Amino acid sequence: MKADGKSNSIYPPALERALSILDYMAENTQPLTIKEISNQMSIPHASAYRIVKCLIDFGYLRESPHHPEKYKLGYKPTYLSKMAFNGTDLVTIALPHLKSLSDKTSQACQLCVLNGGYVITLEQSVPRDAITIIAKLGEPIPINASASGKVLISRMHKNKRRNILTKVWPSYKENTPYTVTDLEVFLDQLDEISKQSYASDFEEYALGIGCLAVPIYDYLQNPIAAIGLTGPIDNYIKQDVFDSMLNELLTTSNEITNELFNLG
Repeated sequence: MKADGKSNSIYPPALERALSILDYMAENTQPLTIKEISNQMSIPHASAYRIVKCLIDFGYLRESPHHPEKYKLGYKPTYLSKMAFNGTDLVTIALPHLKSLSDKTSQACQLCVLNGGYVITLEQSVPRDAITIIAKLGEPIPINASASGKVLISRMHKNKRRNILTKVWPSYKENTPYTVTDLEVFLDQLDEISKQSYASDFEEYALGIGCLAVPIYDYLQNPIAAIGLTGPIDNYIKQDVFDSMLNELLTTSNEITNELFNLG
């Protein structure tokens, strides 16, 4: 920033402001008015108004159904996120493994990534005869009700975990009586999950449904996605079945990593 308050940036100011608004809205999931966006980001109200209206027209922002004149992220960023991953080897390599694992276990098998304070499913394979409740592709799922969300955020530094969850926690709902609604209790759970190779969900997303997930790592051992199983809770409370599914997940995760980075 120059002494006269003007930016040194070589990029168009309106574009920088639009992208900054998207970043800000992704980090702060509570709906905001245009005035709040303008004030909190130090953008002139007239400019903020035009930018927000443009982002709405193109699907990047949308009006909150419960808060008129307040806005939140639209569905376009999620769609672009999915397209970005589809443009890489991750989804292409993982899909045959998802299908194979689903066939072996008779469970739904998902490939998931974190998206702000939520987890989204990029791809999945569902066994034909299974009766289960699963999230739709691209649907944002709260981390506290997702095995994949838990295992991915547990790999972050404690301070980063807390910062992300503190911002989004008020927007989380109690899906079932088993959903953890106390942030401090959940953070303690993440400490324990960080010490193991997996995370689980015992009826926290939906009654009668269990989930199990493990990370997929890059060549630097940073988690880039999670692969998970979802199905009737009976399979997840039987220790021998649980252990067998966990072993299959860990094997599959290693296979995907090896193929992705030509290590195998």
